[in-house]
Amino acid sequence: MKRVATTLLVAALLASGAANAAEYLIASLIGDRLTVATAVSGTGSNMDRNDYQVLPLPQLPFDDAIHQAVTSTVAKVDAQPTFKALAFREGLPGANLERDTPKEVAQALVKILAPQIKAGEKQWIVALLPYRAEPRIPTKSSVLGHGRVGGLGFYIDRTKAIRRLDTNETDAGFLGVFANFTVLMVDPASGAIASQVAVQGGSMRAVAGSGKTHPWDIATPEEKVRAIMSIASREVRKAMPEALAGAGLK
Repeated sequence: MKRVATTLLVAALLASGAANAAEYLIASLIGDRLTVATAVSGTGSNMDRNDYQVLPLPQLPFDDAIHQAVTSTVAKVDAQPTFKALAFREGLPGANLERDTPKEVAQALVKILAPQIKAGEKQWIVALLPYRAEPRIPTKSSVLGHGRVGGLGFYIDRTKAIRRLDTNETDAGFLGVFANFTVLMVDPASGAIASQVAVQGGSMRAVAGSGKTHPWDIATPEEKVRAIMSIASREVRKAMPEALAGAGLK
């Protein structure tokens, strides 16, 4: 009797896992470029005075970290998921990520992914697209940053006085890292957005105590890469549980 009960329990658990199993098409639309925003001080106007540079990244160096963050969080709510990582090196064909609404981006994704959508099978498109909003670079008591940025990148401020809490040193300037993006859970069968989560994350390194005079020089190229990977992974892991729950996966 005990063996029969155990067998039935295992079968029930396997059936429950299979019922939730789905294929997830991961469409990262934030990893093909970095934006470097430099704050330009001004008074008497709400005009965005920042200087912006966009650096294309055709090798998609941050996609692996993004994909790993997505898969690890999905695996907590789906017992038998499968994944397909999609590469977008020049934005999304047929869409303008600077202007289009999330609904329009979702429709463009469904159209371009049509050959990979399987009728009658459970699938999800997990899309990450730039969210243009103020950078939110955290301090102990507030956030800093102005202008509008989307995706991943750096925010340079050369004038804001920042005090280091560990040494009490104060100097002008900081290098911020930002991650502004939206996570969409899209049903490819209908093109409907099942859930949508906006993200504004950031981190900071101050000029004070660094021995440098320009914020860009605070971090080495390797440290900058690690900083982007870290914030992308962190913010995806924070946003995905809410996105999955909104799609009924929890």
